[in-house]
Amino acid sequence: MLIYRYALHQIDLYVFPAGVGESASAAYSADGYSMARWQQNGMTFWAITDAEPEHLNT
Repeated sequence: MLIYRYALHQIDLYVFPAGVGESASAAYSADGYSMARWQQNGMTFWAITDAEPEHLNT
């Protein structure tokens, strides 16, 4: 896990080996948290923050 900050918001980044059937990028918002998932070089990345969803694309 890596931890970044955007302004006063913490962004947690999790990296896992890509699983079978997971290929599409996705973005979610739930209970005040924003989450984004994407794959690159055989790994799946998850970014989670309490900032607005557009801050995950910065």
